[in-house]
Amino acid sequence: MRSFLLLLLVLLPAHALAFAAYPGFTLSNMPRWSATPVQGAGLHDGIQVGIAPGFAASFGLTDPAEIAAFDAALVQSFRVWETPDLHFDIQFDAAPGREIDVFSATSQDPIFQGNVSTGFSFLDQWFITGVTLTSGAVITGPAIVKSSIVVATDRFNILFSLLLGGGLATPADYTNRLINLMAHEIGHSLGLGHPNESTSWDDDGDPLSVYQPADPLNPVAGLVATAQLDSFAMMWGGQRPDFLRTDLRPDDLSGRNALYPTVPEPGLLLLLAAAAAASRKGSLRPQPSQAPMAENPPALS
Repeated sequence: MRSFLLLLLVLLPAHALAFAAYPGFTLSNMPRWSATPVQGAGLHDGIQVGIAPGFAASFGLTDPAEIAAFDAALVQSFRVWETPDLHFDIQFDAAPGREIDVFSATSQDPIFQGNVSTGFSFLDQWFITGVTLTSGAVITGPAIVKSSIVVATDRFNILFSLLLGGGLATPADYTNRLINLMAHEIGHSLGLGHPNESTSWDDDGDPLSVYQPADPLNPVAGLVATAQLDSFAMMWGGQRPDFLRTDLRPDDLSGRNALYPTVPEPGLLLLLAAAAAASRKGSLRPQPSQAPMAENPPALS
């Protein structure tokens, strides 16, 4: 088994920066958390995360030290996505109803029937004319107002046992596997899809560069569709070749930066806005005003 997995790693495609929007949405209409409140939810006070009571215990953990390490890894899986404008406020043993709720289940749960997924993410979003980007631009589009993440604990433990049996992991890697899974699901909760299952976007084809929008007011300007994908990306759909990665790849970071562009210094922001005004491609131009519309995109694993 070890030889087969190592051969698989050798045969994987070459890397290239690429990311995908959540299924059913276009590049200029990606769902995201608004920087100002929409239905009370948004980035203004950090995304409120609730970890269900007994989450670590549902994985079979009983030792206090193991539970503490597990909880720390769970927090880290959120922290890898953070920027100065994108932050999570995480509460353990929380009652359902926070902006992102994290639950456990088993493979017998109906949502895990007919698939081999270990986790699923669900989004609730409102299509409105007042979605505020982290750069301050206001656009029309879908604002995420709620997300839920569900993990099948038995499948998680079975897969980790297979990694142990194949010599591809040690017991100490248990928390790395948790970060790997949860960071993927959190990416969905932020609005990203699977680059290998949706149209993917690139700016320069450099596999080592991280996309930083030249115009934070129009963060998707200059991106084009690409067929070159990075199978090691955290957001890769299906069984990824690196089950223990704990950091984000350039394309994961690029997708985050397109959704939640970093705000430059105030003076530079004004210069960028003026320079980009003439060449802006209009992918984020305001659309006709309409009443907010609640939508429920498909769940992603």
